[in-house]
Parts: sequence; C-alpha cells; structure tokens
Amino acid sequence: DCHIDICSQEMLAAIADNYDYKDLRRDYIHNEVQNKELGYKIFAHELNSPTAYAAKVQCFRTYAAISRDVLHRWLYPLVPDNNW
Repeated sequence: DCHIDICSQEMLAAIADNYDYKDLRRDYIHNEVQNKELGYKIFAHELNSPTAYAAKVQCFRTYAAISRDVLHRWLYPLVPDNNW
C-alpha cells in the first residue's frame, strides 16, 4: 500500500471542518462509513498489473528513487524525452 489517497472537493471541505482527526484512514474514513445517511461513497482501485506503478514521495530518498525510475524509463510513457 503506497498510501496514496485521491479525495473529492467535498471530502477536503469535510476534513477542513473536522480537523481533529489524527489519521485520515483510521479515524475519518471509519467515522464517515458509519454515517451512511450522508450518502458519501468510497471507491478503491487496486493495481494488480505487473506493469502498474505507484509511489509516494515522503522524503528526499524516495524522491531520488522515483526520479531514478523515471530516468531509467521504467515509467514509459512518462519519460524525460517525451513531448507533453
């Protein structure tokens, strides 16, 4: 688990109102799943493909490792010489 979470604008606003949560997954998600009447939904996508790649930059070491992966072209088509 890379701990990459993509949130909607509504969820970000709700988190801003309830900023007393210490852990987003453990506290906030657990409480919102119990509030079924609000109608919020949680979706998940699991990367099962052997060519899938996901990483989270936490420090300079992980930034360097991800940058090295890009430079070694392991993330094709996300490569330095590709015209965006």
